Amino acid sequence: MAGSPEQRTNAFMEWLVSNGGVINSPIKLTDSETGSGRGVYAVGDIAEDEVLFTIPRSAVLCAENSDLKSKMISKDIPDIKVQSVFESSWMELIVVMIYEFLQGANSRWKPYFDILPNEFNSLMFWSKGELEELRGSTVLEKIGRESTDLGFCESLVPVLKDFPELFRCLPYMRGSTATLEPTLSDDEIITLAHRMGSTIMAYAFDLEKVSDEDPEGDDEGFVSDDEDEVMPKGMVPLADMLNADADRNNARLFQTESGLEMRSTKSIQKGEELFNDYGPLPRSDLLRRYGYITDNYAQFDVVEVAFHNIVDAAGGHLELGELEARVSSLHLTIGGPNHTLTSEKIQFLDGEGLYDSAYDLSHPSPSSSAFPDELLILVNLLLLPQIPRKLPKPGRAPQTIAVLRRILEARLKEYPTKLEDDEMLLRDGGLSLRRKMAIEVRLGEKRVLKEAWLEIEGDNARSEGNEHLMDVDLQGWGVKREAEDCDTGKGDMESWGEKRRKKSSDESQ
Repeated sequence: MAGSPEQRTNAFMEWLVSNGGVINSPIKLTDSETGSGRGVYAVGDIAEDEVLFTIPRSAVLCAENSDLKSKMISKDIPDIKVQSVFESSWMELIVVMIYEFLQGANSRWKPYFDILPNEFNSLMFWSKGELEELRGSTVLEKIGRESTDLGFCESLVPVLKDFPELFRCLPYMRGSTATLEPTLSDDEIITLAHRMGSTIMAYAFDLEKVSDEDPEGDDEGFVSDDEDEVMPKGMVPLADMLNADADRNNARLFQTESGLEMRSTKSIQKGEELFNDYGPLPRSDLLRRYGYITDNYAQFDVVEVAFHNIVDAAGGHLELGELEARVSSLHLTIGGPNHTLTSEKIQFLDGEGLYDSAYDLSHPSPSSSAFPDELLILVNLLLLPQIPRKLPKPGRAPQTIAVLRRILEARLKEYPTKLEDDEMLLRDGGLSLRRKMAIEVRLGEKRVLKEAWLEIEGDNARSEGNEHLMDVDLQGWGVKREAEDCDTGKGDMESWGEKRRKKSSDESQ
């Protein structure tokens, strides 16, 4: 990778134009003033709904535009073995990017690779000690480093080693000369796979195949970057250089029959940065996927509460068997005689679309609650002696509030530090970047728990006819608040889980 950052940026822009990219508006790709890497800035005023730039489909780095798959079809290698690495859009693009990267100057995307990062702060690359700072947050359960390594070892390494002529180590990768054995080792393949996988996580888009019947992709033509989507993935040069901001987003990528267009969604003044939007991601997922956080995404922070923990808070305990397989039995002792949550109750919940492995608490607002209706219905169902003819309402009787309080207390204890401890650590400064981000993530989750606690204490005060000041002291929280200030309403609350399920159609990059 030769040249200064500015030289590499200029070379990339020249390459993009030579490959059919069209810059329609006064914009410039340059180092971000916020320290978040490169960014795209307006060098002139831009009107709303203006086409900023257009990228032809032929310039997108994806399996369809690479000759790798055709080269990997061999009489000596069973087709089923080769096809195994192309079964998912993730693995397919990882293999293609490894191949194109190792082609060096022979790859048509060489100038593009030169501006992509080779180091990441996403959680996949954190040490065990660094990850310990996130203890209590369920984001740790989503990293999956060990399972990812196993998948690479079993499905990726054997296939790539069957094609040493296609996947040859670049000399500079080993810091030595070309006289060394060019065959990639298992560790080098896995390292490259993680690098390309993290690049895809942070930069790739999900691209719908354009057909005569549906030339615009989805209903609005949005191009998504949802990691859970099952669609062909592609790296869209320049479009992926826009930083994201939940509040200041002013651009959106659309796909058309002729290519991919980045359009302004509002007027942009000269000197302003162009921002895309990742959708309602909590900062824990922002850190996991992209390796950074920003306060503008704090509004989307959530705290996940596992299904079995909700049952435990309702007074029960798990017996032998897998709850996920719906064969376990839970014995509850809330409100008097024993009640039993059998597999039939779980199936009842599942049939009503309310069973989930976890439920999300979020920041309340004047029109929404910290507790999703699904969780409230679940708690109220657990308190019933038998399966009802219809679902209970998401009400908050005193028993319901008592269970919610237990849920919050138990969830808070999973964090090794108190809210005040984290606030003090951030004030003191002198923290490494990764530790600072971890503290901000866990602090944001504790604030969600605090607000949820204040909400149910407000409910409890009203249910008892109390209108006076309440003293709340939960693990060091010394907070006084008027009961009426705690009334955040009981309006419909869309959980983060539901947001994730809808994101493919409602939110896109």
